[in-house]
Amino acid sequence: MVSSYPVQFDVDFPARPLDRLTTAFRIIVAIPIVFLLAALTNDTVQGDHHSTFTFASGAGLLFVPLLLMILFRQKYPRWWFDWNINLLRFSNRVTAY
Repeated sequence: MVSSYPVQFDVDFPARPLDRLTTAFRIIVAIPIVFLLAALTNDTVQGDHHSTFTFASGAGLLFVPLLLMILFRQKYPRWWFDWNINLLRFSNRVTAY
């Protein structure tokens, strides 16, 4: 099959039989990974009409120093680009899991 769309996505299913017990166990195994992802990304919790809480995290705390680096050096740091790519990959893996 030839497609004109530039991205191809294919999923290989495991050759072993799957059962409901191992599928249910995945939720328990994913809990620490979800906490790690939540600690690395920003989150906003909205309460009633008067209160909204925003949690800053590792990526959020680096916003001002990174902004100053871009402003004065006029160059986007390569390490921050690599960090963002890897964080996006990690987030997509956790979401797909």
